[in-house]
Amino acid sequence: MQEQVKAMQAAVERAGAELAAGAVAWEEGTARFEALLQRQFAAQRRTEHDAQRTADAQARVNAVARRAYTRPLPETWTLVTTVDPLALTRSLETLNVLRRIGATQRGAVEALARQRAGSQDRADQLAGLRRLAQEEQARLDAQLEALQERSAAVLAQLE
Repeated sequence: MQEQVKAMQAAVERAGAELAAGAVAWEEGTARFEALLQRQFAAQRRTEHDAQRTADAQARVNAVARRAYTRPLPETWTLVTTVDPLALTRSLETLNVLRRIGATQRGAVEALARQRAGSQDRADQLAGLRRLAQEEQARLDAQLEALQERSAAVLAQLE
């Protein structure tokens, strides 16, 4: 009888140590999961900020395009056939403005393209973090379920 009690005590101690180690591992996993969630939230905020910056860049491109369409480049034949001596000067000034607008338009379009590419990279990172968080959550759930099952098995042995 005394040997049975000692064997049960030893089994309980082993099970207790096993469950305690499992609980510590689960808590460590939970801490990793929390850190991962914080990274995910930070990435989400960056992605939202990027979306606003992309919208701003698109608005700049649209404004430059509107300006270019409302002040179109004059036809060469119009400049040659004009009788007004100041028309040529105004047209040349308009050409200079349009050249500057064209450079601005190119710059705005390039900035928009860079912003979209950066936004896509950060969106991909966010998707990766979300996937990792889901995998970690599933792993933690499985680990907790295994601990609960082991605990129930230990209790059943003690009865």
